[in-house]
Amino acid sequence: MSGQAEKFKIGLFVVAGSLLGIGVVIWLGASRYFEDWATAVAYFTESVQGLEADSPVKFRGVPVGRVRAIRMAPDGRLIEVVLRLNRSFKITGDLGIKMNLLGLTGMKYLEIDTFGADQTREDVHLTFEPRYPVIPTYPSNIKEFGNALENLFQKVKNVDTEQISYHLLRVTAKL
Repeated sequence: MSGQAEKFKIGLFVVAGSLLGIGVVIWLGASRYFEDWATAVAYFTESVQGLEADSPVKFRGVPVGRVRAIRMAPDGRLIEVVLRLNRSFKITGDLGIKMNLLGLTGMKYLEIDTFGADQTREDVHLTFEPRYPVIPTYPSNIKEFGNALENLFQKVKNVDTEQISYHLLRVTAKL
């Protein structure tokens, strides 16, 4: 009889431990939903491929929130990125946001910082009333690099190779 009592106690201990473990996992997972968050939104004109829901949002490298949702804006032209930011993070008028690469994987995150007057914001004209405070967007480093390459290619394309070769031949003939 004591063998069955021992088995019952062990079984009860395993079931109670499993239920407690499941409860702790659920509590830890749900605790994120009870944190105090502020919601803001950013509108991008460029591709946001590589940016996903739950991607980090950082202020000068320090995590201050996460991407909550990515969807088409009501105007059907812009990409609306809804942000969940720590309540202690203050959204001010001098802040801007842009995408950055998260390592070499192609994944992206959002970087919030203060931007100078020499940096150009993305040209975003809203034809609708946003539901949340808007953080202005700036072109990503990837887009700026692409634009610089395009400018370089245009300059190379505009080089007059015929005149250069003509003058080069004249100079070598004189030498």
